[in-house]
Amino acid sequence: MHISGAINLFAALLCATSALAAATADSIRTTDVFAWPSTASSPLPFAKVSYSWPALNATVDSYTAPAVKSEETVRVGVHRAGDWVGVATSGSNFDATKKPTLRLLVDSNGDVWHVGFSAAATGGKSTDGSLAVEVVPLRQGPQVAFDKPIVVNQQGEPETKEPEKSFLQKYWWAIGLFLLVQVVMGGGDGK
Repeated sequence: MHISGAINLFAALLCATSALAAATADSIRTTDVFAWPSTASSPLPFAKVSYSWPALNATVDSYTAPAVKSEETVRVGVHRAGDWVGVATSGSNFDATKKPTLRLLVDSNGDVWHVGFSAAATGGKSTDGSLAVEVVPLRQGPQVAFDKPIVVNQQGEPETKEPEKSFLQKYWWAIGLFLLVQVVMGGGDGK
């Protein structure tokens, strides 16, 4: 009886350890990114990207730059829950002298919720035709700090206390008027 209890304890520890290892291991996810030129009737395959979550490492499995004119608008995005999510960019960003960068914006579960795209000029040099990929996690924005309640007056405007003024700031006009009267009246002749 004593040995079977030890075996049960060992089996429970083994299950807990494997569950913990599975929970901490990175999951590899794949997403298809599409390019949709304004002259095309449907989106075209643009890139297939594999990324690990939560390690945020990404690799490009396949990449095909769309053959578009430089003045054409191209939408770059993904299908998410039946909806198109993405950005619009100029066709000139797919020129051979630019280095394209794809940003996958992922939520707290590691699912792609938006796509970003940019292209950097390489100074006229031809690029190797590859696509750079960044995985950007969702970050919480700044939070409002509720320290003190705002006191409002009868009109609903915030009450502000005026800073204390010095004696000269309060009575400069009276001193000036006194000096002006003295100058204008002049003194007596002395007779």
